Amino acid sequence: MIIIKILPKNKRIAAMAIFPFIFIMKGSELSEQTRRHERIHFRQQLEMLILPFYLWYVLEWLIRTIATGKDGYRLISFEKEAYGNDHIVGYRKWYGWVKYL
Repeated sequence: MIIIKILPKNKRIAAMAIFPFIFIMKGSELSEQTRRHERIHFRQQLEMLILPFYLWYVLEWLIRTIATGKDGYRLISFEKEAYGNDHIVGYRKWYGWVKYL
């Protein structure tokens, strides 16, 4: 995991995992919970062979945003798995996001 402090100050985005990097806001540090959250995304990216993960992520965000009429970010299965388990030290459930579809 390579951490790069490059994101501009933004209340909505504290960190972003784009394998093998974690981008965080300038002047900030990663909490352990955020670190676990981004590691879950790394595992998701690897199990989907990286590029298909990003395609699925954007497509699912788009579908959920259109279906609900609001930002679908928190409704994406990858985010549901990450937010639902980032408090668990050592969480490692392969394809765990599938149950959140």
